[in-house]
Amino acid sequence: MTIHSHDTQIASGIATTTTTTTTITTGVDVNTQMINEQFFVDPVSGDDSYSGHEGSPWKTIAKVNAAALVPGDQVFLPGGVTTIGKLAPVTSGDVNRYILYGSYGVGRATIDGSADNAFDIINQVATNLRVENIIYSGTGTAARPTARAYTHDIYFYNCDFNDSSDGIGLAMDGASGTFVHSNTVDSCHASGNHQSGFFASTGENNDSMPSGILFVNCTSHDNGVHPSGDHGFYVKFNCIIRDSIAYNNMYSGFKANCETFHTNPYGPIIDRCYAYGNDTGYYAAHEKATFRNNLAWGNDYASMTVDPDCHNSNVLFNTLVNAVGDSGLQFTTGTSGVHGNAFKNNLFIQDKAVNNYRQPIAGAGTCNLDTIQANNTFDYNVYYYTTSAAVGIISDQQGHNWTFAQWKALSNSPDAHGTQLLALPDFVTRYTDLHPADAGNLKLLGLCMLGYQQDKDEIYRAEPPTPGCYDSNGS
Repeated sequence: MTIHSHDTQIASGIATTTTTTTTITTGVDVNTQMINEQFFVDPVSGDDSYSGHEGSPWKTIAKVNAAALVPGDQVFLPGGVTTIGKLAPVTSGDVNRYILYGSYGVGRATIDGSADNAFDIINQVATNLRVENIIYSGTGTAARPTARAYTHDIYFYNCDFNDSSDGIGLAMDGASGTFVHSNTVDSCHASGNHQSGFFASTGENNDSMPSGILFVNCTSHDNGVHPSGDHGFYVKFNCIIRDSIAYNNMYSGFKANCETFHTNPYGPIIDRCYAYGNDTGYYAAHEKATFRNNLAWGNDYASMTVDPDCHNSNVLFNTLVNAVGDSGLQFTTGTSGVHGNAFKNNLFIQDKAVNNYRQPIAGAGTCNLDTIQANNTFDYNVYYYTTSAAVGIISDQQGHNWTFAQWKALSNSPDAHGTQLLALPDFVTRYTDLHPADAGNLKLLGLCMLGYQQDKDEIYRAEPPTPGCYDSNGS
């Protein structure tokens, strides 16, 4: 498996991308690994004095943690059974033979870490691991994640990270100087956590690590209690989220936040994802981030929020539909200084017949959209908006209230090639199947962009393409 890390720049409003490709060693096919020894745990009939081999299982996870495992070893916990304790690996595999932790029997094993946490690696004490088919549940320690993986070359597959009583579901954090890189989280799930479902950062100073962290086919829902701080996915720096879903999270479904650190050369990529029922679908607060081919529908505040740390980022080919209470694209208080961002080939749909809302683009508090439009690029976007003629399609609280024609006529011609739909947008099934209808009014209104030829379905786009995450060829 490979991660493609994109160092994205904005030049004359056009996105250009330099790509570095790095192999994640933990992504080796499990069927090609040479097995050394297999060990088993049975909390009911096992005994830690046994050999741990099949028919003579160990009883506790503590015995697993103390075992002198070597590359190629495999450890299995009983499927359908809850084992109390904390899995805390301290020995490593290598680039050719990882150490595997998984389940045996029927179903997935559950590790109940409510006394501390359920999985824990800090200071990269164990690397080159594969962890699969295990449910990690709960922690009773203040601010402790259900699972913590401050390490590199680890592959999680089909695992759950649930019910942290005061922390995150799965945390991978390189902020302390730990080299967190080359990690994959594949087909995993996080829910019911006190804070965010997934948190990942390769670290502010880990700027020599082109191979970062990949989330693919993951789901995060019903996480968080803080109305402005808990998210489905929260990533920083060289992280990629692809083909994942976030719903019913307290704040954003997907947040990319550099937290004022603008010199790391690697920005995150959020691609082909789906956000609904969150407060905000996507939250952009990063240097050189890319949001592309994403879908947002029915989020409570905004489809996408941009804050003051969003610089030199790309927001391309997204479909942002019917935020419930505010706007499609919301610039927050203090964002007037954001610069170098490109907003192109997006669909902004706000249909009052479906949800109450403000406008497709709005500025909150002290945000000045006049400054926003002067320092960022908007073009080839498509808007549908229904309200009284007295209210513009784009407005802020500083007295700017532009109709679409007035917006296009501003000094740097924002959205000079944009389109305002005067009729309902022609999706295959309006607001249920958001692919553009083949004969509809959404087709062929965009701009072809090198490096962005595929849509959310991985279908090659037409020339010219349809704005939004789906091209007409994919309907």
